[in-house]
Amino acid sequence: MKQYTIFMLFLLFITVFQQNIVKAQSGFVNITGNTATNSSFSVGQTFANNASSTTGYSSEGLQYSFLYQGEDTLLAFTNALPHFYRDGSRNPIPPQANYAYTNAGLYSDQYLLPTQGIDSLIDVMFYTVAKPANVDTVAPYSVCAIPIPLPQPIVKPDHSVPPVVVTNDERAEYACDSTTEVTWNFSVYNKNLTHIQDVTVHFPPCGAGDGFEAVDFENNHYQSIRLGCYCWTKENLKSSQYSDGVEIPFARVHSSDLYPDETANLNRYGRLYSWYSAVRVPEGDNSALPSPDANGYVQGVCPMGWRIPSQFEMELLASYDIEALKTTTGWIVSGTDATGFSALPGGMYSVSANRYCDIPGSAYFWTTACGPIEASDGHISYYCNSVLNELQLKGDGMSIRCIKN
Repeated sequence: MKQYTIFMLFLLFITVFQQNIVKAQSGFVNITGNTATNSSFSVGQTFANNASSTTGYSSEGLQYSFLYQGEDTLLAFTNALPHFYRDGSRNPIPPQANYAYTNAGLYSDQYLLPTQGIDSLIDVMFYTVAKPANVDTVAPYSVCAIPIPLPQPIVKPDHSVPPVVVTNDERAEYACDSTTEVTWNFSVYNKNLTHIQDVTVHFPPCGAGDGFEAVDFENNHYQSIRLGCYCWTKENLKSSQYSDGVEIPFARVHSSDLYPDETANLNRYGRLYSWYSAVRVPEGDNSALPSPDANGYVQGVCPMGWRIPSQFEMELLASYDIEALKTTTGWIVSGTDATGFSALPGGMYSVSANRYCDIPGSAYFWTTACGPIEASDGHISYYCNSVLNELQLKGDGMSIRCIKN
């Protein structure tokens, strides 16, 4: 009987105990420290009904509860804002419970539902990157590539520690008539972003498709053609006056027994200029040199904004098949004119022989390069498969093709 009475009292004790400790949690009594894993632990959680029972048992429990205290870093492009943050993915929560970030800066004390198997309190540093804009530009004339200062990304906050590390593979120059991809990388701690910036460089207007022409003082219009990175006139110069209206001393029209029609010759082949007149130095003065502008260009007889080609520029024509430079008619051996350069066999005037010659076998074009009594030309002939660079007497008469400055 005594044993039965003790057993019944034990059951009553257990029942009263259970009725008094099943309470709603409301907070931590105290935080006693941090573990090696940066988690804090508390003992004695407070319950909603924090009263003592009639049996003397407190409704404060003595179970352990952990709070993870950590830090995180976010990195996002501004065009992807708002940025939704959820630390971990063990227990996904509905999107409305995520933290939405729209501005860069420090966000602290973000309380997250269990993600590590414990509750979490996270300090978050949020960085944003505004992507650098693409580049679409037109190059100047007579260049194959240009340097471009790239639009820069905007990173916020911009004076934080540590800062976002920004790198790219930008070039010293960007090729004309092409699009180059520049890769940007952004990193801070273990967060990384990558962006591709397009840099597009167009050639300036040239050619029939652009309706681009050269116009001289006498209002003669010359079609243009792009060869490589240069815009050339595709017709021989005809003017008897410089761009300021001054008469050109030596600007002759071919006249010979076989080709006596000077009007037809002028319209078809243009004029023949001495080198002196072509670069605008006194006729016959072998000590005079052309006066280049700030870019090293010599306008000479060319229309305003155009120039006499240098020897280097004339030599570039040698990279093309000779037949591709010649017109399809008018030559002893005609070409294909695949380049559109449309070289005509306008011949020359020989000052030493005092006669016009070489129609329909050759085309001669002056350059700015010279020696004491001779100057360099570009010679296209029916009998040679490449453009020749020769020296001719400065008093000889030759054709002029111009390049856009």
